[in-house]
Amino acid sequence: MIARPLAAADLLWAWENGAYRHPVDRALLMLSAACPEQAASDLASLTIGQRDGLLFQARTQTLGDRLDSRAQCPACATELQFSLAVSDLLDSSQPYDERTQFEIDIRGYSLRLKCPDSRDLAAAARAGSPEAAQCLLLARCVLDATRAGRPVAADDLPAHVKEAVAEQIAERDPQADIQIDLVCPDCGHRWPLAFDIGAYFWGEITHRAPQVLHEVHTLARAYGWAESEILAMSPARRGAYLALAG
Repeated sequence: MIARPLAAADLLWAWENGAYRHPVDRALLMLSAACPEQAASDLASLTIGQRDGLLFQARTQTLGDRLDSRAQCPACATELQFSLAVSDLLDSSQPYDERTQFEIDIRGYSLRLKCPDSRDLAAAARAGSPEAAQCLLLARCVLDATRAGRPVAADDLPAHVKEAVAEQIAERDPQADIQIDLVCPDCGHRWPLAFDIGAYFWGEITHRAPQVLHEVHTLARAYGWAESEILAMSPARRGAYLALAG
């Protein structure tokens, strides 16, 4: 599966339709714009790491490899500004694996597991509390569990088995949880910062969409062109006409 860049019309469509959606639904909306040939159900069944890998791909093709970001030091509240490359965050040696289910044995327990997908995250978001969400995710990701041939409910697994399940899932879907190691230049505090490509890309779309609308407005007034005609132009050609229109 390959994601393509978002054209101006795709960007406006995502912005218009994603404004009031939950972040999980918003990520899938952006991905559907980048993978229009894929069914929505197929995109929703991707693991979170697979989904985010395609969002990184779409973002890179749309806006480039550079990621400008900021964070606040949790120790002294200093504002940090930093730049990264997408290639710094993704492990290119990690092969794309379409398998979402696997089996493991842990201290007498035989488990059949799956990596969580967007539907699992959406269900967890409605759970009501972080603890309930965690339990729900575990139940959805443990497809089958037995001990000595007898079935065991996910909630009844011992704590060390639950921890091993979480570790195995994280190992098999590493792009689902990308962490950036930051160091505060003022106080020297070190901390990991989770990087969410869905939230980051959406922030860029909400910044860029009004600019595109202004470009359409300016060219429509100057030349009388329809919105579809203006959005079909390449950014370079649209920029050249904007310069001519003053």
